[in-house]
Amino acid sequence: MGRNPRFYWKSPSIIRKSMTPGLNIKVAVWREMQQPDDEIGGTVLSEYKVYDNIPARIEANRPNTLLLDQGLDVDESFQMIFHPCAVRERDEIEVVWPSQHRFYQKRMRISALQNTSMNPLDSRDFMSVTLRRKDYAHT
Repeated sequence: MGRNPRFYWKSPSIIRKSMTPGLNIKVAVWREMQQPDDEIGGTVLSEYKVYDNIPARIEANRPNTLLLDQGLDVDESFQMIFHPCAVRERDEIEVVWPSQHRFYQKRMRISALQNTSMNPLDSRDFMSVTLRRKDYAHT
């Protein structure tokens, strides 16, 4: 009896077989770097991509209901896990795959890092970060 192709989903070529189950998005890590001051003494910041196509998973954190009940504006925060790499606080995470993700090409800033106690050379090791949503003003 032959296989019914209707029930077999073919993964896109962007997903490699080495992608860990549960890590369902790919992200890029951006870092700000201060350039030499301009001619009038103002600071000049530039951004560069540190890592690209890192498999990850993101989840929204629940807001504090006490603050919401009082009518205060609460920042959106998220928890993300991925394989360890040399990221630091204030780096920015950008979702680069899949293109239909609600945060596709949106940036979030790392506000806290947490490493596991596993050996960094162990393939099961992961890093957990807390992210805050970053909104750019209209220019």
